[in-house]
Amino acid sequence: GYDVSDYRDVHPELGTLGDLDSLIAEARTRYIKVWLDLVPNHTSDKHDWFSDHPEHYVWSTAIPNDWKSIFTGDTAWEYDARRKLYYLHQFAPQQPDLDWWNDDVRTEFEQILRYWFDRGVAGFRIDVAHGLIKDRELRNGQRYLRERPEVHDIYRAWQAIAHEYDPKPTLVGETYVPLALLPPYC
Repeated sequence: GYDVSDYRDVHPELGTLGDLDSLIAEARTRYIKVWLDLVPNHTSDKHDWFSDHPEHYVWSTAIPNDWKSIFTGDTAWEYDARRKLYYLHQFAPQQPDLDWWNDDVRTEFEQILRYWFDRGVAGFRIDVAHGLIKDRELRNGQRYLRERPEVHDIYRAWQAIAHEYDPKPTLVGETYVPLALLPPYC
């Protein structure tokens, strides 16, 4: 699934960190590069951050706008009875969205990238690459939920990190942009 509970480990159904290290080393002897999938838009509600660092997520005292969940078609806001606040989820309610305006979130992911690059990962496919930044004012309209220009600052910082390594790891974003928003020359 795409509800990550630990960015620095391997899901037990897929093996262990040692297994992955062996795979990377063996692949390298065959000139094969190992890439991983990175899901930076949201975590699982079971991730330690959700209980220990609620400031890492997008919260509101009430449903602030008309944003809809891609998966349910209903409101993208879920009430958390423990905190008596609503949190944002672009996808499933079990996948709370991270607050990329928070510098600590950015720092965490820079450390996550280095962690995996140091282990020899050759690159990442970045899931929902266009959806990290949400409008700070939480204004109505889907155009304020995704495809914000500020996301490019994040990827510039990530490219700078990738440039610290030789060979340079590759970052590829999985995105969705409606045809109507593409320039006429595309």
